[in-house]
Amino acid sequence: MRPTRIAATGLVAVVAIIAFAGNAFNMPMFSRKYDLECGSCHMVVPKLTEMGMKFRAAGFRMPEDIGKADTEVNNVSTQMSTRLQARYDAARTNNAGVKSDKSQFTFHEVTFYPLTGAFAKNYSSLFELSIGPEEPVEIENAYVRGDWIAGKGYVSARAGIFHPFEGFGASDRPLALDRPIFQTTSGNFNQKTFFTPWNFDEAGVEMGYSQNRTMLRATVFNGLTYDADEDAAHPAQTGVAGNAFAKDASRPDFHNVDVQLFLTQILNANGGGVSLFYYKGALSLPVDNNPAMGYWKNSYDRYAAYASYPVVSRLILMAGAQQGKDKTFTSAAGFGSDSKSKGVFGEANVDLRRNWWLAGRYETFDPSDLKDKNETNAVTLAVNKPFNNGLQFISQYRHAATKQGAKADKITNAFQTRLIWIW
Repeated sequence: MRPTRIAATGLVAVVAIIAFAGNAFNMPMFSRKYDLECGSCHMVVPKLTEMGMKFRAAGFRMPEDIGKADTEVNNVSTQMSTRLQARYDAARTNNAGVKSDKSQFTFHEVTFYPLTGAFAKNYSSLFELSIGPEEPVEIENAYVRGDWIAGKGYVSARAGIFHPFEGFGASDRPLALDRPIFQTTSGNFNQKTFFTPWNFDEAGVEMGYSQNRTMLRATVFNGLTYDADEDAAHPAQTGVAGNAFAKDASRPDFHNVDVQLFLTQILNANGGGVSLFYYKGALSLPVDNNPAMGYWKNSYDRYAAYASYPVVSRLILMAGAQQGKDKTFTSAAGFGSDSKSKGVFGEANVDLRRNWWLAGRYETFDPSDLKDKNETNAVTLAVNKPFNNGLQFISQYRHAATKQGAKADKITNAFQTRLIWIW
């Protein structure tokens, strides 16, 4: 059978499963533990309500339960979940007249959440281990958190490997499959700078304070390291020099750590809020894109602001903006003017009926103000439907146009459907 026919068959199967999916209540670990429906913590999976945000921030318990004994810690079914994902992709790209097509159905990944939840009186843990086809285990989260009552709020601390930040509203996980471009695309003047606010699960230590609807977090990360063999950056690991992804003592960023600040102010129980983000880091990059010529240190900053509010029933408007600053360097001229990147997005999420959600987003991203005609503009449309038995269907279409200087724009039209089952 040809690949396109396999993809079509798989897509039909996905639609058939969705059509016959029931509405029986069978949610994963936290629902089993606290006997809560998904709507308590989610407007729509994965976006959080105010209750869901506070539940996560307090260590998978409600803030008023900090310091109270957890009676369910020995129940295995309330401490673990598993998620399966399958996907269908179709894309057509026109790169200055060179056209290409893609169509495939694949198993995306299986994710395990062992030993996840609150324990003792003040502690919690989250372990998120993902395995893709013919890929090693990816540790997305592996941390321990503590929360202690202090004044009118509570102090939080966590250590380990974790996602970059815990957002709410416009800074939360999107209804669509893709995050905003400025979160997942690096700056690029005369060479790629690799750092992106999302996509890197780093080792770090975080301290925070929460009071009512305000949450502040300060994090020190181990940072990233450049891999010359893959021409990619990875979260830096501690350990013996020479080990995979350990920082190289001969490079100028060896002694650097990265710092992040994240402030969230909840304005409305159903996704209304404001978030402010700041990240300062450093990464050694190869001189003139050639590792044989040595390395220079790119010190960079990222500033972002997000806002969202449910303006009318079942309609949430969101927006975000980010600016970044990177150093530039060439062997001929040394350090030059700083390169500034910037991106913005506007998005609307609407509940059509019976928890069928539609998301529409427009965004633009300029990877460097020192280079003309290099920005990307994109429009994304997505449908998200979660079922109460752990099944979820998300389908997305994205049209993106990237300017390429004197060349014609690179145009990409991409469609993806993903079937997710978590229990």
